Amino acid sequence: MSKELLEVVEAGIELEKKGLITYLDFAHNCKNLVGKNVFIQLAKDEYQHMRILEGLRGKYLEGVAFEAPELPRIIDAKLEEILVKPEHKEQSLKADLSDLDALKMALSFEKRASDMFTQLAEAADDEETRQLARSLAKWEATHYDLIQAEIDSITNTGFFMGLKGFEMSERY
Repeated sequence: MSKELLEVVEAGIELEKKGLITYLDFAHNCKNLVGKNVFIQLAKDEYQHMRILEGLRGKYLEGVAFEAPELPRIIDAKLEEILVKPEHKEQSLKADLSDLDALKMALSFEKRASDMFTQLAEAADDEETRQLARSLAKWEATHYDLIQAEIDSITNTGFFMGLKGFEMSERY
């Protein structure tokens, strides 16, 4: 395994930590229950991602081979429960601008994170590092889609395409 791979894992851990704290802050300050629940779910996902990456770092440091994490499986219940229930839809239309601003900031964060990992994948010297960086980019892109769906729900715009929640693979 390469030092480059460890650097990607370390970058991922730091990014997930920052995302976790950011989303907890947003959830704490969010006045809208739907937005608060989205931020809490995002924080939980960031924590899971961080733990997976810490496990990969441990394997790397022990010299144990590992595969890049796969895109998390889709679970119907999580986002459907948060975004689609009629009472949540009605409530989300009353969201404060500050909640919407927080979602837009989170959207920007996830876009930058996905772009960063995509660039790391493109610049990587070995296939293992490319695979890991691509997987991390997909995690962040999935969060981007989740946040965009919530923004669309709050603003009653966009096209909600049945995006569902997800959980991490149990392999890690």
